[in-house]
Amino acid sequence: MISSLPSSQQVIQQAKDKAAPKVGKLKELAQKYGAVGVLVYLGVGCVDLGLTFATIEMVGQQKVKQVEKSVLDIFKNAKAKMGLGEAVPTSTEESAPAADDDDEKASFASMFLLAYGIHKTVFLPVRLGITAAITPAVVRKLHALGWARYAPKLLGGAKKA
Repeated sequence: MISSLPSSQQVIQQAKDKAAPKVGKLKELAQKYGAVGVLVYLGVGCVDLGLTFATIEMVGQQKVKQVEKSVLDIFKNAKAKMGLGEAVPTSTEESAPAADDDDEKASFASMFLLAYGIHKTVFLPVRLGITAAITPAVVRKLHALGWARYAPKLLGGAKKA
């Protein structure tokens, strides 16, 4: 009965095998399909980043502006406490300039950083899945168009294992 249970080394190895499929999947695509697999991944990533940025710009720009303003206020107040600048007035002390802030857009940098963070963390499994799904079709299409003759190393298949 006890001998049928897996050893701790087997359990650890199984956990390692399950824990690292994401990075290995991209390496496997690069080995199997050559540079086309990596180029498809980068292309899917560019589309994903662009869509994420556009979505944030259309839907969440006001929230990004509020967060950006809060973070800047925190840093300005910290500078004032160190004696390096003036403190930011609180909302009760503000007057007419508050109306001008409503028309302003969030900065490109803050929206891009937010989009990039979402792109790198949340959409990684989506990017890998889409890449794994469409790369074989892209390689077949390039072979059908005759590109394999001109760029065999680029299209993979040059090395047979």
